Amino acid sequence: LQMLRKYDGASRGRRAENWLTNATSPDAAAAAGRAILRDRTRDLIRNNSYAAKAVQVIVSNTVGTGIIGQAKAQRSRRRSTQFTDLWNNWAADPSQCDYQGRLDFYAMQALAMRTIVESGEVLIRRVITPEQKIPLQLLVLEPDFFDTTKDVALEAGGFIREGIEYNAQGKRVAYYLYDEHPGETHLRVTNITSKRIPAEDIIHCFRQDRPGMTRGVSWASPIILVYSGAISEQVQ
Repeated sequence: LQMLRKYDGASRGRRAENWLTNATSPDAAAAAGRAILRDRTRDLIRNNSYAAKAVQVIVSNTVGTGIIGQAKAQRSRRRSTQFTDLWNNWAADPSQCDYQGRLDFYAMQALAMRTIVESGEVLIRRVITPEQKIPLQLLVLEPDFFDTTKDVALEAGGFIREGIEYNAQGKRVAYYLYDEHPGETHLRVTNITSKRIPAEDIIHCFRQDRPGMTRGVSWASPIILVYSGAISEQVQ
């Protein structure tokens, strides 16, 4: 009976003798390979039409036309219309909603979703602009902006892990982000600096696959080697 009460997947026979596993936390499992997975995924999307199409389909099916705002003021249809028009004007004007003045709000949603699929996560920074009717602009950033060299224990029980600062209770309080993308060719690595940004100014989006996971990994991670093998065969 004891022999029968088992999972075949947990057996230690010949079929599983080369199967190496570790009981690591979600962050420990991903930290060492996060950047490599991200870079390889980007290369696949740039050079493999199937990978590029897969990302496009996921973004289109997830975002669609994007989040559309509609205000509902109590007992005032006129105010509801005013607030909805105000929102629509902000969302449709890149100079108002996008800190870089390039995309409207709906295109920014698609860009953010694409970044999540490709890089595993995306950072959206809130920038307050008091001169606007809606005093807010958004800046979409790749996860490359994380200063992962910030990894240290702090006084009073807090700590910094992979560029994210936590208090003693394990709640996020700040992000350490580079001033510019560290992959820029016109910059020297020694000139790049990072700044501490309060957590309330950052929207950090990623798919959480395991409890306790604090950063994302590329969605293509399980199939990278499959695609790379197909590319190698094409080259040969």
